Amino acid sequence: MSRKSCLVEINLYFGKALFHNEFMMFHSFLLSMLLVVGFSVTHPLPEVTAELATRDTIGSDDEEQCFGCGDCSIYCFIEDKITFSASSSLKDQGSNSYHPNRVNDYNLQSAWVEGAEGYGVGEWLQLDLSSTRSEAQINGFYLFNGYRKSFAHWTRNSRVKTFKLILNGEDWMILHLHNSVKFQSVKFDPIPLADFKTLRFEILDTYPGTHYDDVAISEIKLKGIHHH
Repeated sequence: MSRKSCLVEINLYFGKALFHNEFMMFHSFLLSMLLVVGFSVTHPLPEVTAELATRDTIGSDDEEQCFGCGDCSIYCFIEDKITFSASSSLKDQGSNSYHPNRVNDYNLQSAWVEGAEGYGVGEWLQLDLSSTRSEAQINGFYLFNGYRKSFAHWTRNSRVKTFKLILNGEDWMILHLHNSVKFQSVKFDPIPLADFKTLRFEILDTYPGTHYDDVAISEIKLKGIHHH
């Protein structure tokens, strides 16, 4: 074999080796990326839309229905087991307080109002339930969207358009709310009370108010079944 032929063979050998090495490196990189993407991809959350009450007048009889009248057997023994927390709250203004527990005070003249800049996207309100009763189940909740103190308060302040619900620390569902003064209700498959620990409402989108970007929720009440 001539010297020139030998050099060609050597170059071809090392060229093939280099190509093979780079190919294997690229293959490993591509495989690792696929694995990362594969583990990070999540199934889309189920989406539900809240059901509206029949009337829309502030002060109507429908307001009384949201406070668990049909679910007294549930609220009789979980009322003092429920607390609310939030990522932020608007600072008190005079005698008006916007603490998260305002959504659980049976008073539509009060509300939780988030205190972040802008329209509150990413802010959250969380319900914590400490009851261990096993004979009851939670199967939904009632909600008043916006600041229901008056129609003027409701229109001037912003309301929630979309929540992400996070149950016991796990993403659960996407909830679409109506831009309405009516109370709204959500139903889901019954969950044993002992398994219902936390429910977080994370704001994904809002209906802008005419004057303020502060987002408000006036009241939230759980619904359930009690087996006597």
